[in-house]
This record gives sequence, C-alpha cells and structure tokens, in this order.
Amino acid sequence: MKKRSALLLLVLFPLLSLCPTLADAENKPEPAELRIVVPEGVAEIDLRVALGDDASGVSDAWMLNADICVLLRVPPEDEDYEILLLDTRNCSILSRTPVPYAGSLFEQGWDDGEFYLLFEPEGSGVLYDHEYYFMYNPEITYIKAIVAADGTVGFGRASSKLTIMPDGETAIREGHYGSLYAVDMDTGEEKLLIQGTAGPYGVVSYKAYLKYVPFWDDAGFYEQDENGNPRSIPFPLDEDSFYAHTPFFYHEFTVYRPLDEHRFVYEGYGWEWGAGFGVYDLQTHTDHRITGEGDFYGMSGGMLFGSTLMADANTYESSPLPKTVQEQFEEVSAWEDGVVDCSISPDGRLLALTGMKSRRSDASTVTITDIRTGNIIKAYDIYNPFATEYSVAFYDDTHFLLFCAPEELGSAYIYLFNVNQE
Repeated sequence: MKKRSALLLLVLFPLLSLCPTLADAENKPEPAELRIVVPEGVAEIDLRVALGDDASGVSDAWMLNADICVLLRVPPEDEDYEILLLDTRNCSILSRTPVPYAGSLFEQGWDDGEFYLLFEPEGSGVLYDHEYYFMYNPEITYIKAIVAADGTVGFGRASSKLTIMPDGETAIREGHYGSLYAVDMDTGEEKLLIQGTAGPYGVVSYKAYLKYVPFWDDAGFYEQDENGNPRSIPFPLDEDSFYAHTPFFYHEFTVYRPLDEHRFVYEGYGWEWGAGFGVYDLQTHTDHRITGEGDFYGMSGGMLFGSTLMADANTYESSPLPKTVQEQFEEVSAWEDGVVDCSISPDGRLLALTGMKSRRSDASTVTITDIRTGNIIKAYDIYNPFATEYSVAFYDDTHFLLFCAPEELGSAYIYLFNVNQE
C-alpha cells in the first residue's frame, strides 16, 4: 500500500491494444490536454466500449481468471446491483446478473476456488441506529453471490457472525463484547475462546475487561519507558482508573478465515485502530496471538501480514517488515483524503500499491514492492483525466489488475499488468 521509486520500468503484455481505447474510438478526437497516456506494454480497457453509458456505474472489478473479469455495477435508483462478466480478449460482455434486494457490498474474496461477493440486504442499515447495536444486534444474513470458475453466477446466504469450520462440526461465533466462541453444530453448546471487551458505542465493560487476557504489546496494557522500551501497565486497573481511559481497553475480535480443520486466523480491533491478529487452534485450545497492535492485511504464501511484521501461519514465528512496506501499509489505513489500496501477490512476494496520487502529486499510479527486501522494483505512471485509480488486485503471482473509477462524465477503466515482462 505505499511508496514509490522514480524508476519507471515498462512491461510488455500480450493483451495490449486488443480493446480499443477512447482515443481509438470513432468519436471526435479529444483535446491534447485530455489525452490518455499509458505505459507501453500495459493493456487498457475503456469499459464504454463494452457497456456504453452503463460504464459510468461500474464501481469495482476483479479478475476471475486470466481472461475473464468480474465487474460490479451500482444501479440507478430503484434498480438492482449487477454482476457482469467481461471477456478481456475481445471486450465482450458474457453475462449480466442482477442481485435482487442487495443494499451495499460488504466484502469480496475467494472461497474454495470460487469468487464471491457479500452484500448487506437492502434496509439492513437501520440496525445501526439501535442503541445496543454492537452487543445485541441480530445476526445479519448476507446475500452471497458466487461466481464459479466456469463463469456461472449463483446465490446463497452467509451469516455475519458465524464461520463454519471445514469439518462442518464446529462454527466460530462472534458474540457479546466482541468475543469469539466455538459452537458445536450438533448440540449448540458454546465455548468461549477469546474474550473481548467491546460494548455499545465503544463503552467498554469493566466486567469483560477483567476476563480479558492481554498480549504483551496490547495498546492499553503496555507503555514505553523513557528509553522507548515497552513497559507493562499493571493489570487489572481499579474500576475508577479503568473508566478514565476506556477507549484504550476496547477490544473486539473477528474471524478472518479458517486455516485448516482445526485452526482459524482472527484479527482484533481497537477503538479506532487495529489490535493485532493471531491463529487459534481448536484442537489444542491454544491462542497463538502474533501481535496485539496494528492492522491486519491478509494472508498470502502461507504468511500473515500486519502493519509492522509478517508471521508464518504454521510456525507463528514473526519478523519485522522492511520500513518501506510498513510505510505503505500505514498509507492504506490512514484516515486522510483519497483512497489508497493495496494487494499482496498469492505467493506473498510482491505488494502492489495505488491511490497515492490523491496525497502526493509526484507519486506513481502503481508501485510494486518486494515485501522481503522493501525494494520498489516497478513503478507505473498512467495519466487518465477521465478516471481515477481506485483498487488494485493480483490474480496470480505476477499479473495484476488496476481498476479506475469514472470521473464526472468519464468512464471506468481497467488496466492489466505483467510484472515479469520487460
């Protein structure tokens, strides 16, 4: 998610010029100052070629495979969201599937080899107005759109608070105070795994706080001494001292994904910051907390990536990330103007970062960083006055997609890159 180097290395890509750009269309030529400038070897797709005026409603894009792109179109008022499949080889639309009753996109990802999109149901936002939302809101059933490898689009449901483990016998429930529970799917019996402290509207429960097991670098449970070394704060605090500093003790936990039959990755959240991540082993009833601070950025190549470190998902051994990578992750999570997005390659070797132009005029459109060394190995500069870089996503170890959202009266664009091609 951040930093760049000034060396611009261009890549060749076999898809170059397969799709006509705006400048190639038989419309009137654009003024010189509005010309699109794309590095040689980068394939550009103007979605107006395939969708016409509907391109202005495309909000994001992801590659299903090397040739097929999944598009999400936000509809005009009173119409359904649409999932579109685009053949990038000839800029043709393979299918358009409405998503009835969808309110807004919650998340997307891969599940057992299939791409999915989770939508909050229409009108579910009213729950957020309830006084006891954080602790007592009913479980939300998401609409799950599933795009199979052959391009078939189907629908199912997914719970907002329940993750079923691969064996089908146990589920992990996100419960009161942001705690995690194991649920026996046959009997319904529950077992507390990780105690959270989060109450409604950030009001931390002292009772829950007393049951919480702090990690050594938890915010609120340690501080730095005069030499900058971590020093523990006495735990637990008395009730008066606790309520004088409650935001520091806010902790809630969510499931990221199962690792295998018995283990799952979880992440923690503080009041307005990340509270680390770890792996829980149901077989040994062991909480392998990696860190109690910082944001979690996902798992690739068997490694877990946080704000300042990466850890082996099997041995739990961690090592600090290079300073460059730490700075890039910090940009992604920063509460500043503009959207900065990143993607880690499936092998865990490369980090792609986009969106920094919204914060730095001299930033490149996309930078590629070697996560192990911190060296920026590629930098791409695209000038497009009709769209703004929005998201980036690897779809194999060396290929990635950049989606650019339309500017007013502009169009959505897709750019395809191959890091290995010179």
